[in-house]
Amino acid sequence: MVTAVEQRVVRSTAGEHRYDHLVLATGSEPVVLRGQRESATAHVLRTRADAARIRAALRPGARIVVVGAGWIGAEVATAAVRQGCDVTVVDSAATPLANALPAAIGDRTVPWYRGAGVTLRWGTAVDRITPTGLLLDDGAELAADAVVVGVGARPATSYLANNGVGVRTHRDGAVVVDARLRAAASNVYAIGDIASWPSSRFGTLRTEHWDHAAQSGAHVARAILGDARAYDPVPYVWSDQWGRCLQLVGHPVADAELVVDEGDGPDRWVAWWTSGGRLVAALAVNQPRLIRAARRSIERGDAVGAPAAAAGHPWSER
Repeated sequence: MVTAVEQRVVRSTAGEHRYDHLVLATGSEPVVLRGQRESATAHVLRTRADAARIRAALRPGARIVVVGAGWIGAEVATAAVRQGCDVTVVDSAATPLANALPAAIGDRTVPWYRGAGVTLRWGTAVDRITPTGLLLDDGAELAADAVVVGVGARPATSYLANNGVGVRTHRDGAVVVDARLRAAASNVYAIGDIASWPSSRFGTLRTEHWDHAAQSGAHVARAILGDARAYDPVPYVWSDQWGRCLQLVGHPVADAELVVDEGDGPDRWVAWWTSGGRLVAALAVNQPRLIRAARRSIERGDAVGAPAAAAGHPWSER
């Protein structure tokens, strides 16, 4: 465990480690609920070991409660249903994916849960995890053989509280970096979940997804070798849930206008956001080619008009 970050040296419980370049890549740690640490049947999903423990709990007929209907919660619930579990999903929001997408989009995924036989408890918060399940804030008790909690994560950066290299963090623990992902001086970088970076398109972003982790790591490797280019990708996230693949590119900024095209039905539709006459984000179900084209359009900064009648969306597929 890291105990101190100083000029040219990192101190840890394993000793001292000298460096020429330092890359901070400590990721996030999951938010936990009251009583969760004392429970033998409550789980989070952040590591391979976590996944193995959850997999062992997904037995046919097992009562599984998933707290949180975000990306992770939806995927865990999907896996549990496939294993023949009795699944309940609890979320304090009114629709799935509420922290990432507007209700108009999240609401479109509710029939997927219902079609899979999942019991839904929207607008309900968890008071605490108990030895036999969990207690909701409305006083109801849910019995469970296992509880999987997916209610968010925080940057794992407490070791930087008194660092000696000038690394600054936001209140949530995210590391402030410049356009080249430098956190301090010219030889300290931050990547992945912990980096709060300046996007030329969307302002300050912190992205907790695999694509950003891979891209930011590769960018810093090139920077250490002398590449001075700015880090400025179009964010991308995908999620396989309920037999569908959701893909989101860009960032739905606050003032963006949302349009939904029904496409070929509930398993093949697309939504997009425009701001200032340009595409800023797009989400599609089971349409990877369309999303790749949308990402290229956002990268180029293409101006968009009314949707083309034949295409159903306003961006070029080239």
